[in-house]
Amino acid sequence: MNWKSRSLLLALMLAMPDYAAGQALAAPKTASPQPKAHAAPAGASKIKGSSSAAVKAEPSAVSSPKTESAAASAAGRTDAEVAQSGGENLDPVLPSEQFFGAAAMGYAAAGHCPHVCSKLFCYCGCDITDGHKSLLDCFTTMHGADCHICQEESLMALRMFREDETLAAIQKAVDETYSPKYPFKDESPALKRYKSLRKWQPLIGGQPPDKPAGDVCCGPK
Repeated sequence: MNWKSRSLLLALMLAMPDYAAGQALAAPKTASPQPKAHAAPAGASKIKGSSSAAVKAEPSAVSSPKTESAAASAAGRTDAEVAQSGGENLDPVLPSEQFFGAAAMGYAAAGHCPHVCSKLFCYCGCDITDGHKSLLDCFTTMHGADCHICQEESLMALRMFREDETLAAIQKAVDETYSPKYPFKDESPALKRYKSLRKWQPLIGGQPPDKPAGDVCCGPK
């Protein structure tokens, strides 16, 4: 077979489909091209991450002032309650709405300054008849409903408290006004204790003269 015949045969073989398929199989495999993903702009991932963080942080940032405001309000309410009770764990005053007239006024006054009433002495004799230790005890019970001395003392206490008078001044005013109404000649342990703790003291030698026992304002006669 001359060279022309060989060239023709080679051309025919190359043109045959089976031959071409065989050649393709014999050829080394190359990775099939993957579709190109659209490249994100430079710094996009950082921007996205930052945005996500910002979105997550946003509720906290937005709610933070509200939280602080709520906390401040709660603190304000707590401060008001503490201020009203003088920071002490005091028994609650009975609601004034369940009383009428002077009794309602007495309970309302005690409810507005319980920390002051807890440091005043009630001179109606309830320290003996009811075991009270302070004026406040009269208004955490039903005792203050029918005792004008209790009611008048609480009204005086509230008036002076609103005038920014000191506790010593309030105690002195109540003591000097109502101690003459104390119905017993001998002082009870509660009265002695009150006198030892009150913020004011009479001048030495200024003891009031002995007085006859009077009628008990409240409680059993």
